Amino acid sequence: MDQDHSLSPSQLAALEQLLAGASVKQSASAAGVDRTTVHRWLREDLAFGAAHNRARSELRGEIELKLLALAGRSIETVAKALDDTDQRVTMAILKGLGFLPGEARPIGPGAPEEQQKERALERKRAERMRELELLVL
Repeated sequence: MDQDHSLSPSQLAALEQLLAGASVKQSASAAGVDRTTVHRWLREDLAFGAAHNRARSELRGEIELKLLALAGRSIETVAKALDDTDQRVTMAILKGLGFLPGEARPIGPGAPEEQQKERALERKRAERMRELELLVL
């Protein structure tokens, strides 16, 4: 993860923990803040949210490269119809590569400005849905 100078040391510590797979509560503890603070950063702090998304995108890219390297072996495993445990691992790899149904959850924008635009669009969509619900009722 590249050092983001727009984030506080607490935010950097929390981000590092989140990316390592820690829970929000664990990340908050490591950063010396309350878990509600980390939730607020994820929900409202555009710089933190963008840094989180960029880092997640980088991690996803690394994982996809590793999965691609395993694709050939996975196909061979399916063809040989190995035991159930190996088949589940193989199916997970193929699904992760997009060869089987199912999609990875999208990651949001990596720039604060883009996050701001996306959030504005989400608010407009929600407002339109409320208006439509009122018309239907």
